[in-house]
Amino acid sequence: MQIEENEVLRYLGFRGNSPDGNTRALIREISRQIITETHPKHLWQRDTLHWKADGSCVFHGISINSRSFRQHLGDCKEAVLFAATLGMEADRWQNRYSRLEISKAAVWHAASAAALESYCSQVQPEIAASFSDRKWYFRSGFSPGYGDFSLELQGALLQLLDAGKRLGITLTGGGLMQPEKSVVMFLGMSTSPDTCMKKSCAACENTECIYRRD
Repeated sequence: MQIEENEVLRYLGFRGNSPDGNTRALIREISRQIITETHPKHLWQRDTLHWKADGSCVFHGISINSRSFRQHLGDCKEAVLFAATLGMEADRWQNRYSRLEISKAAVWHAASAAALESYCSQVQPEIAASFSDRKWYFRSGFSPGYGDFSLELQGALLQLLDAGKRLGITLTGGGLMQPEKSVVMFLGMSTSPDTCMKKSCAACENTECIYRRD
């Protein structure tokens, strides 16, 4: 797992602005600590996407009615449901710094988000390579909350993966994941690399997001 400084800066809100030397040094310090102190894990399940005439989709018994989901994965016949987390240790350090050192808390929040993204990018090719039936390429991950893909489906998707028992991922009453640096997403599968080049920001309709890549 690597943590790209530019990604941390994006999460910190440095859009076109250059940080000072102290900020860069703090990013490097926190990034090293995240790599040392956290233990990311993941799991996944592959299944068929059953597309219906009305545009909805069924994945392993879960019904998905989302225009955004169909737009992103509509030409995929299969997908991998994928979940990953940095674990509770990331939350413990985040909470500790929030009480004691606000600047470190801000950088930890940004760097751990970049770390989780990096970890997901690292393991996805390994998953694709494990399929022996043909050469598969993944679309960028598509999670509940993108466009009109309802956040209410998070619980069902995590339950399908048994993510609570296997990864320790749970949902709060407000629908937030714990550990905080966790994700569940669909990875559409295609036999053509040309249909899988969009990053998640390019696929997301929230053009006002402060973390959006240029």
